[in-house]
Amino acid sequence: MNCRKYSLVILAAVVIALVGTSFGAAAETVPANPGFEQGKPGQAPDHWRVPKVPGYHVLISDEDPKSGKQCVTIKRGTEKPGPFGNLMQKIDAASFRGKRVRYRAAVRTEIDDQNGRVQLWLRVDRRREKGQRKMGFFDNMANRPIRKKDWDYYEIVGDIAEDADTINLGMFLRGSGQAWMDDVSLEIVDQDTKVTGGTMGGTSFDDIGPGLLEISGAMELEHKPSLAGRMAEKLGFGAKKADDEQEQIANVLIPLPLAYRQQVPVTYELAVDPPDAATSVTIYQDTPHNHVAKVSVALSSKRDKADIKFRSLVLVGPSSFSAVPDRAEIPDQWPEPCQPWLKSTWCVESQHDEIQALSKEIRDDADDVMTIIAGVKERAGTVFSNAQGRTKDLTAVAALTGRGSCTSCANLVAALLRASNIPARVVAGYPSWSGPLQTHYIVEAYVPQFGWYPIESTMCKSPWPNEYQVNVAIVPPKYESKELANWRPQGAGGVPYLSLTEMPDAPSGIILIGTIDPAQNCDHQCKMVRKFPADDDQWESVLDAANSRWQKWLASEPQSTEEGQLILGPQPDAINATSPSGLMEELTR
Repeated sequence: MNCRKYSLVILAAVVIALVGTSFGAAAETVPANPGFEQGKPGQAPDHWRVPKVPGYHVLISDEDPKSGKQCVTIKRGTEKPGPFGNLMQKIDAASFRGKRVRYRAAVRTEIDDQNGRVQLWLRVDRRREKGQRKMGFFDNMANRPIRKKDWDYYEIVGDIAEDADTINLGMFLRGSGQAWMDDVSLEIVDQDTKVTGGTMGGTSFDDIGPGLLEISGAMELEHKPSLAGRMAEKLGFGAKKADDEQEQIANVLIPLPLAYRQQVPVTYELAVDPPDAATSVTIYQDTPHNHVAKVSVALSSKRDKADIKFRSLVLVGPSSFSAVPDRAEIPDQWPEPCQPWLKSTWCVESQHDEIQALSKEIRDDADDVMTIIAGVKERAGTVFSNAQGRTKDLTAVAALTGRGSCTSCANLVAALLRASNIPARVVAGYPSWSGPLQTHYIVEAYVPQFGWYPIESTMCKSPWPNEYQVNVAIVPPKYESKELANWRPQGAGGVPYLSLTEMPDAPSGIILIGTIDPAQNCDHQCKMVRKFPADDDQWESVLDAANSRWQKWLASEPQSTEEGQLILGPQPDAINATSPSGLMEELTR
């Protein structure tokens, strides 16, 4: 797990949570007070919203503006700070629907430390569906933060959906220092203008939909000589430590994509290089929902490295939440299959006094599951935005006061729901919107008359469409125990066991490095390959056919070939279907 990358996701999610709150003033059709000439120095700027975050001050300044007589500044104070200082404005999207826009502003900075960063951000909120706001384009410059001292112009370019409701834009400062902004504009541009960012450093949500997604993984196992062996070699001794000469077996456990909800794997391939390093590659069923690839690799000083790669095309059908009831009372007794997810665990400690107290505040006298879910999302968003400093681990309790990652967010949302007597489980997957990123975690709450209802627990949004994440593990409560989910080489404390790549009981001297993005130690990613028409009448048939094929392959207890490979179906590049009907033809040839 990479905490730095996750912190950017948390930061983006907190911006989203702040944007999602309601405003008393009516939305403007163009940026109001774009040059900050309205208002007096030392006061908050007119027509801009300044969320209350301790340790940061947002004020009009007449100190060296880019244009006119005034600009705005965000400055870190001496108080104990919140996550970041933020300035924002909400704009009616009606005039921009179906258009490409450019948000542009002049910015200069004085950043005091390496971790300080200034970012413009823009987010599109689409019209509500069953009371929940849908997300459109989002870019917060996570991959191109501003640290330049002199004035310069920066921009975000994105597409505004036809059903867009509002456009929200602003600037934030994270860390020590100060930032100034001036000469803000929002304008329609032609379609040849290149879109920036898209989401949290990855793909635009508008570019993701039902169809074929691809997950891929790459990791390197490396045998490091023992200290005694390294000293002997350095001193020129002929003999090496026996442990370095002897082969050591490392077992790497990789969760497989789930056949779940409207998601079914169509192809799967896994390979070890060199092939003779693989002593075995097998698939086993770990829980009723989850399957795992167990890759056993032999390494020694003579063969000190091996690569593992996997790739899978996953068919994801259209999301439908029309059957979600507006109201669903908490029953006297929950169905037996969902009862395990009422349990309090180390990761999801729903019986902790502080979580119990917070849950009682949220629930009050409510007995409606949907009302409680809405209350949990709202309160969790506030908790995340007020968090200060790093968490010691990623458990629900740690998330009450500190900044963690999507894991701690999911653990807390699940804990608050369980504390409210609503079954809630954590689901792990590979997000399609982020680019290379370690495993992402969401929550599912059980809703009577519907079933498991997906909640994006970091952004506090629901229902969460299937295509935004290829799920790989539905976490059982036993994998939330301290014995299994505490700190380990492949995961921080609080990360549920076997929700990501694991190497349990690894021999000393063998390490596992993710090579999809070595800088982030990321070993997998997910991307949209091809969108399919959502209204094709073959969706149900092709999902059934793909699922039957996948289950038959799993039941065959697949093992690796002599070349160290596991293979289901053709090469992903050989599938050319552009619709469910076309894929049905390819699968039944």
